[in-house]
Amino acid sequence: MVHPALEIQFLNTENTSRTSLDEKKIIETLNLLTPSELVQDSQYYEFRKPRPIRHYPPPPPKTLEEYSINKYARDLAVANYQYSSQAENYADQTLQDLISTGMLDLETYNCILEYYVRKSNHHRVSMVKKRMDEDYVEPDILTYNLLLQLYMKLDKTTTDSVMSLLEKIKKEEMELSRSSLYFVYSNLKQMDHLLLENMLVMKVPLEHINTVIVKNMSRSGVPPKLILQFLEEQNIHCGIPIHNAMIEAYLQLEPASVFEYINHVSQNHGFKGNTKTAKLFVSHYCLKGEPYFGLSYGKYLAEKFRLTNSEEIYVTMLSHHLNVDLSPEQWTLLARYYYHKARRLVPIKLKNQIIAKYPTHDSDTDFDKEFSKDELQVFRRIDSVFRWRGAPITNISENTPDYQRLVEEYFTKTN
Repeated sequence: MVHPALEIQFLNTENTSRTSLDEKKIIETLNLLTPSELVQDSQYYEFRKPRPIRHYPPPPPKTLEEYSINKYARDLAVANYQYSSQAENYADQTLQDLISTGMLDLETYNCILEYYVRKSNHHRVSMVKKRMDEDYVEPDILTYNLLLQLYMKLDKTTTDSVMSLLEKIKKEEMELSRSSLYFVYSNLKQMDHLLLENMLVMKVPLEHINTVIVKNMSRSGVPPKLILQFLEEQNIHCGIPIHNAMIEAYLQLEPASVFEYINHVSQNHGFKGNTKTAKLFVSHYCLKGEPYFGLSYGKYLAEKFRLTNSEEIYVTMLSHHLNVDLSPEQWTLLARYYYHKARRLVPIKLKNQIIAKYPTHDSDTDFDKEFSKDELQVFRRIDSVFRWRGAPITNISENTPDYQRLVEEYFTKTN
């Protein structure tokens, strides 16, 4: 019997959600290639884990020979250089130089491919795969899984390109692994319920994709309680990541019930919210066009959960601030406030986006200049006024007069 959550997904499928990819055809082909006993592997799990952040690339080896070249290429490719454009550029250029030696093995090529697939850099991935072929390095299923991830994620991908990839897997007589199905499922936009049904029939473990299941079901409008029922029946409903995924589903579909769920998992599963939990509330209210409530929720939850890395909350605020329509003075002040509260721990890509937007507001503003006394005084006022003293109040008129004045002064566009 089909689970009610999957039935709702089927009924709510929108044929207009993705036109460039025939997902049903891809799933059918995938089923034909799937062996009765899937290879158990950790590729998808490792791919989903965040890379360690580095501000500086590792130093090059003292001697360059095959072993040291491969090791250094892998060391470069397993890090995240999001806070330094210099380090990121160095890693990119050095990886290209190391590839040109013609001495890289399959493990290293896969590591480099993953580095660029994580960035959705189709151009670089194509270049690496081309050089891999030129060096006669035979791909394995890990290689094809990474390519599947990239192709399925990009909106411009065509059905033919994915089918060509699956055809190569068949031609080379490779066996799909569990990660093959996980990568495809995680990037389906329309027919994900069909692949999930197949995985249930094949008894494929679902714990590594439980958060994606929640995302896909909530996107299709499946009620949160029905999603939770499905997770509980599969025994994949515990752990901070899945609790956060459910919180996001509640915020999207039944926001009035979100704290009921939080209290439930806190009492029954020992859930303690983390920075991700707070960022979900921040994003929810920013996307609703109520960033002041997002800011207040960020402060409220940082205290409630006793967060030690609340800077990330303000990075999220800064990210959403890119699309806010305010006067130049309002936009600039809030951007600098979020940057101040983030303690300048802003990824270089986001920082560049903010800097690029500055000229359209105030060409004389230097994003990195010291904060003036007047600015710091305003920042302290925002900190004080937007901190709820008790329970959250998401009705402007029920907040304090000071709260209402600051919303009018800084979050409501003036001419």
